[in-house]
Amino acid sequence: MLRGDDVRPEPAVERAGKPAGAIVRPSDATDFVTLGLGVFMGRLLGVVIAIPVGVTHISLSTSLGTLLMGLLVGWLRSVRPSSAASPTGRSRL
Repeated sequence: MLRGDDVRPEPAVERAGKPAGAIVRPSDATDFVTLGLGVFMGRLLGVVIAIPVGVTHISLSTSLGTLLMGLLVGWLRSVRPSSAASPTGRSRL
């Protein structure tokens, strides 16, 4: 090794990551389109789905629908890390 040699791991990660697929870097950015659509679809899901109990219907509620949609988007992020970007600090919570 000589003075001035680049010994940082980034170039090695770049070379190894290209054949493996997309490199997901830590970021403070939030994908607001996915966030907004997830909240909207979750609220809609909570209002539309109703379970008949006797003569009445019980809906999931908007909060439970949003929670279920959040779980679905989180699962999607675990399967496809390049989608539904969220801040790195949030995932360390």
